Amino acid sequence: MITVFRDYFKQKTHLLLWIMIAAFVIGLFPLFFKEATQTAVWAVRVNGEDIGYPEFAMEQERQRERIMNFRAHYGEYADWLLSMMGQTDPKTMAANALISQELLNQFADKVGIYMSSDVIAQKMSNPEYIRRELGDSIPAQIIDPITGINTELLQR
Repeated sequence: MITVFRDYFKQKTHLLLWIMIAAFVIGLFPLFFKEATQTAVWAVRVNGEDIGYPEFAMEQERQRERIMNFRAHYGEYADWLLSMMGQTDPKTMAANALISQELLNQFADKVGIYMSSDVIAQKMSNPEYIRRELGDSIPAQIIDPITGINTELLQR
């Protein structure tokens, strides 16, 4: 049996076999390089759009702070209230918040809703809007009661 294989590989057909194996291996090289060059690791993927781990970690920390503030405000009833609202796990809350935000962004892009820089500047100079909409994500000392966001403190 072994002599049959030796005779077969000594013939010219083994050259064809080696060419086919080489073509197969060379064809797989782009897949290996594609895997090696993908450094953007995602935590959540929404309709093909990736949300990375750094953004997920920041949102998770925001949710953790939100839970701590809630506990400080409501005391001994906080855990019961949080469990009734289903908001006990900061990881789940962060994933839900990022997914909702990304879905809204995708919808706004699809529909063509864009905000001008004047509208954004007007909203950022309104302290009531900032406290109401961004209060859980911006520290209170950065919000100036007259001008909105204190840019000097924000840049530090």
